[in-house]
Amino acid sequence: MAERLGEIQKRVITVCDREADIWHYLYYKSATDSVVRAAQNRRLEEAPGKLFELPEVLATAGSHTLNVMQKGGRAACQARMFISYSEVSIKNPDNSGQALPLTYVCCREQAEDGACWHLLTSGKAASAADARRIVSHYERRWLTEEYHKAWKSGGTWNRCECRPGITLSAWWLSRRL
Repeated sequence: MAERLGEIQKRVITVCDREADIWHYLYYKSATDSVVRAAQNRRLEEAPGKLFELPEVLATAGSHTLNVMQKGGRAACQARMFISYSEVSIKNPDNSGQALPLTYVCCREQAEDGACWHLLTSGKAASAADARRIVSHYERRWLTEEYHKAWKSGGTWNRCECRPGITLSAWWLSRRL
């Protein structure tokens, strides 16, 4: 893929959900820009605690309003999310080799049972704006999921009267806005 993309590859950011939180995948993707939502409460090189304990000790770097889409029995709403971030070194789970240096970004609601995203990225976060940018990459994952869901199911695009020059992507996005 990198060969085919050439110079464009430098601008590509891979965004993955929890299923991609696999040590070897994180290691492989650490050489490129990537954002992975953590599923594993991993051990850290620099602290006796674990990854999911970090939000308790990190300072809040800012907040963000997240538009939560309706899903199942849950109504659409807006959630106020607090963002914190830190450089971390994730220990190799089999205790071999060096720890993997990554950036950790946490985006969570203040409520006890509120949403919480533990994000690991190969990108750097030197400011609250950088951390917010990393969160925005993960937020956009949902739009891509919906696009692929419609594409795979056939959606209604095959019934549209698309004019020449209008792509499926443009048609689909116009229906979402």
